[in-house]
Amino acid sequence: MTCGGDVGWPGLLCETEWLASHVREPQVVVLDCEPLPLPTRLFRLPNWRKRNVPNSIFRGPTNAWRPTGPDGITRAICDRDAVEQLLGRLGISNDSHVVCTSGGGGLWATFIWSVLDRFGHVNCHVVNGGLDKWRLEGRALSRSHRRPERTTYTARPHEEAGVCTLADVTAALERSDHVFWDLRSKTEWTGVNSMGTKRGGHIPGAMHLEWRSILTSTGTFRPVPELRALLADAGVTADKMVTTYCHSGVRAAFGIFVLRLLGYQRVRVYDASWSEYGNVLAMPVARS
Repeated sequence: MTCGGDVGWPGLLCETEWLASHVREPQVVVLDCEPLPLPTRLFRLPNWRKRNVPNSIFRGPTNAWRPTGPDGITRAICDRDAVEQLLGRLGISNDSHVVCTSGGGGLWATFIWSVLDRFGHVNCHVVNGGLDKWRLEGRALSRSHRRPERTTYTARPHEEAGVCTLADVTAALERSDHVFWDLRSKTEWTGVNSMGTKRGGHIPGAMHLEWRSILTSTGTFRPVPELRALLADAGVTADKMVTTYCHSGVRAAFGIFVLRLLGYQRVRVYDASWSEYGNVLAMPVARS
């Protein structure tokens, strides 16, 4: 079983046409990766029903995928047993063909993909254009999610998980064969918006290319030649080790997905990102 798409590593992107034709197949698990909206005075979770791809499964609460550690930093789930329990509850087995969907250019879909990829699930794809494109095309929508049957999952994490720690960041600061890719907004990059950290700015020597620049106006990924040119102009090249970062790791995971699409071999994510770095006063900070 293969997905549509002919960029970079085969099968990372899935087109809406393909999903529409395979959404009911037993081995296909459509994972709705959208986070729950925050409750407000006019909004209550028990009454919330959004429109999503039929036969999809809700991926569960965000803190199951991004728990907060003892240091107060939120990172992607890294405990093997916890991952196996989480995926098992979602009805995902090692043979499942997981298709991740979300709105907003697929930001959360690529994050969930990154967790599955980290733990060795090969057959996992992100819908190009996501829920936004699905809806614009007038495809069928559902107000409910499929209730999964619990299964058994065995994680097979990569020997090199591609996760960067603060110590790794420090070691990479002076390396000529390494580049940091900052995917945050311009105001975060310049330090105007510190996002609640003690200091605003960016890692010295980092290259800036906001994650939204990767997408077209309709939320699909730009053609491969455009992506290669964008990254080359930003100084993010395949001849170097690339470490992605943002504020809390979600946009950084999006960057990893893009690099993998383009066939970059040496990539890693600084999972704690600026929520850690910006609060460590001993680390150097650049502003522009």
